[in-house]
Amino acid sequence: MDSGLTPDWPFAKSSVTPVTLVVSPGEGSTQKYMQWHWARPLADILAGAVKLFSHDWARLSTELPCPDDLFYVGHGSPTALGSPPLFDTKNIAEINGRIVAIACRSAMRLGPEAVADGRRRYVGFVDDLHVIDAEVLDDLIVRTFKPLLTNEWSEAEFEDHFKKDCERVQASYFAGRRRRTRDAHIIASAAQVMKLSVRVL
Repeated sequence: MDSGLTPDWPFAKSSVTPVTLVVSPGEGSTQKYMQWHWARPLADILAGAVKLFSHDWARLSTELPCPDDLFYVGHGSPTALGSPPLFDTKNIAEINGRIVAIACRSAMRLGPEAVADGRRRYVGFVDDLHVIDAEVLDDLIVRTFKPLLTNEWSEAEFEDHFKKDCERVQASYFAGRRRRTRDAHIIASAAQVMKLSVRVL
């Protein structure tokens, strides 16, 4: 199934803790936007990571039996990542370390389930993400998730920077100098939702 990404990205294991990048191969415009504007730039940064673009858990678990960290971009729900589910409450324990999910609502139930035994950390969102064509939001996602994924920031540092960046975008597009920009109110609203719904568990 076409993932919406170029198929020639290399599979490679890092000498340090690998990060598994999983992108849902959805056919919708929202999925494709997330893949190209959020997943691809961050995957390029994670040159030493394992990059799997698979919709099939059996194949994924065969190729990477014990993932250390998971970085996921795509469709989410309160109990799963992927549609149909790629990771859910039944197999999330296969991940041994940190789970970072840029996906809707997965931190509602899947996140708490993942961290319940104290072996994992989870970064995700408890609300629907407003995915709109806005460079300022794309830059915010890439700029703040990059140091988290490369371990330049701790999860707590990421949360602080992410919320402050969302606040700056919200202020600029709601009442500041960008307020007359096309779709300014939608951009401000999207930034507010991300700020209020991000969770570090």
